[in-house]
Amino acid sequence: MKKQIVFFQLFMLLFCSSVQAIDANISFATFKGINQNNYIEIYLQVIANSIQVDKVESFYAAEVEATLLFKQGEEIIAYDKSILSLPDKITKRIPDLSLIDMKRINLPNGKYQLEIILKDLKNASNVKTYTKEIVMEYGIEKTTISDIQLLENFISVDQTSKYVKHGFFLKPYTYNFYPSFVNHIAFFAEIYNTDVDLKNDYIMRFYIRKTGMNNPPITGFMGVRKHQPKTVNPVLMQMDIAKLPTGIYDLVIEIFNNENQKISSKALKINRNHSEDFQLKNYEDADLENSFTQKLNLDELKMGIKSLSPILMDEEAGFMKLALDSKEENTYRKFLHHFWSQFNEITPESPYEKYMKKVAFANNNYGSAFDDGYETDRGYIYLKYGKPNDIVEQYNESIAPPYEVWFYNQLSSKQGITKFVFYNPSLAPNNFVLLHSNARSEIQNPQWLNELYKNMDPQSPKDAWDNNSFQEHVGGGQAKTIFDQY
Repeated sequence: MKKQIVFFQLFMLLFCSSVQAIDANISFATFKGINQNNYIEIYLQVIANSIQVDKVESFYAAEVEATLLFKQGEEIIAYDKSILSLPDKITKRIPDLSLIDMKRINLPNGKYQLEIILKDLKNASNVKTYTKEIVMEYGIEKTTISDIQLLENFISVDQTSKYVKHGFFLKPYTYNFYPSFVNHIAFFAEIYNTDVDLKNDYIMRFYIRKTGMNNPPITGFMGVRKHQPKTVNPVLMQMDIAKLPTGIYDLVIEIFNNENQKISSKALKINRNHSEDFQLKNYEDADLENSFTQKLNLDELKMGIKSLSPILMDEEAGFMKLALDSKEENTYRKFLHHFWSQFNEITPESPYEKYMKKVAFANNNYGSAFDDGYETDRGYIYLKYGKPNDIVEQYNESIAPPYEVWFYNQLSSKQGITKFVFYNPSLAPNNFVLLHSNARSEIQNPQWLNELYKNMDPQSPKDAWDNNSFQEHVGGGQAKTIFDQY
């Protein structure tokens, strides 16, 4: 299903990806550490759809090498290398899945050139480099504010981890773009040295302004707190931005002494957008009173959104995640209504109902005890590419678990005969997973035949395996013949 959707430039910078290029969201914040051990936190989010994802023993696997270089001229001052990988034991396709990590690096005061090199370890040609100038400047006497860290959310916890500060788990928000269905902005910062610099309680003011130092706070988007002087005062806030109009803004934190003199400030640029989401007009002002979504209950709304995964472009998948994360029923209705308005602005219910009939078919035919049909690999491929031209079912081959091979005569003008192999290693009813395909941007497992026959009867011919590779003509399997001869 092809959709002609044009996104504005910033959105593309944040979300766009391609098969050949790593797509990553990267943000950072600097902080003053104990005994002047200042540090920077780098927040990394690599979009899984932009790298090679393989199937290894029924689980999806992907790895990205992240190299961080902090330079002053040609000299490397600090260095870090690590591997980002998918969460353990991911068994089903999740379109908006990401590889996420946070790195904390000690840095003395100074100016640095940060270079981040991301390399897909399963596709050596897929490499991307990011550069950014970093300024670390924290004193021991003057009141200062750390960088502002944007958060997706925060919760109070009684455990420790690198994501926990001052008793709160801080989940990073790795971009500064806020689409219309994200209705809050959360952020964290630290205020330093007020116990040395100030004698009395001080005022901390936070607000949103039109970008630019001389612009005043916007009415309705400001807060004030009084603090006692301490070595470190944490700032952990959340603001409602549902009514914040489209525009470029500054999120600002300011410190005032008891004589109302401003002694320190810090600002971070953010982007709020209502009108450009999916190029839909009057998004916030749309009258949903007569919308087909008003007839849907909460479960139907969630299924209606989640089942879109196979037909969403990568950019839209990012918006879908944010919509679902909002946990707001009205947001669900708006997302679903406006998505299908792209196809029929007058009666969006028509394309919605047509698609949901396909979802119902997937649920009835490909669902298992673990997932609805649209959540399974077979349901995903069916919804994305349609009904296959042919299916070969092999449920009783003695040396292999049940498997199916799907064939498409042509997926696109650039892709001819395409094949998908699904198998059921768990033997649970209808629990088929994608093992291998020759489709671009889908799972391709060069060892799929070995995986399929790895649990064959030990009484089978000993020479069925040659150098750990299954020899079908000796072992008696039919999968390779079926796959090759279509």
